Amino acid sequence: MKNYRMPAAALLVLALVMACACVTVGRKEADTSVETDAAGTEEQNAADDPAGDEDAVPEDDPAGDEDAVPEDDPDAPQGDAEADTAPDFTVLDENGKQVRLSDLFGKPVLINFWATWCPPCKAELPHFEEAFQTYGDDLVFMMVDITDGVDETVDIVRTFMEENHYTFPVYYDTQLSAARAYAIQAIPQTYAIGRDGSIVMQQTGSMSKDQLKKFTDVLLPDD
Repeated sequence: MKNYRMPAAALLVLALVMACACVTVGRKEADTSVETDAAGTEEQNAADDPAGDEDAVPEDDPAGDEDAVPEDDPDAPQGDAEADTAPDFTVLDENGKQVRLSDLFGKPVLINFWATWCPPCKAELPHFEEAFQTYGDDLVFMMVDITDGVDETVDIVRTFMEENHYTFPVYYDTQLSAARAYAIQAIPQTYAIGRDGSIVMQQTGSMSKDQLKKFTDVLLPDD
C-alpha cells in the first residue's frame, strides 16, 4: 500500500492549531500553580528539593498528557467517548452547505481522505467511482478532500472532477476539522463507519478494487 505525506502547508496549519491548544492548557496549569502557592512555600520547597524542580510537572501526572497528540500512531482516530465511535467533524458539500458526520449515523458511511496532489489517492479513485455507481443508493460516500487553500482549493478539485468525469460526492475540509479529528498526516486514508456510528474498518494507503470491495461488503453484508 502506498500513501502520501501531506504537504508542509497543510501540516503547518494542523500543527499550529494543536500547538495553540497545548499553550492554552499550559497557561491554565501555570495560573493554577501561582494561585495555590502560599507565601513562604518557595523557601520550604527549596530546602526540601535542592535540585530546584518544585515547579516541574511530575512525569507520571496524567493531567500533563491529556491534550497531547500521539505522534507514534498517526493513523489512530482521536476523540469521542467510546473508542470505536467515529470522531465527528463538519465539512462543506458541493453547494457550500455544512455537513456533519454524526447527522449521517443510521446509514453506513465510507469516508476517504484524499487530495488531487496525491498520486496514491488518484490511483484508487477509479475504484471509488465504480463502487459509488454500484452502491451509491445504499451507502453514503464521503470523499473528504483536504482543502487547505494553498496546495488544494475548491476550484482545483472541481476542475479535477470534471476532467476525470468523476461523479462521487466531494466534501471540502476547508477548516481541516476532519483532518484534525482523525489526526491525518498521510493520505489516502479510508474508514468504514457502521450504521451505529462505529468504526468497523480502516486502512491507510491506496486500495485495490478487491480491497475496497471488503469495505463495501462489511458495510452492506446483505448485498
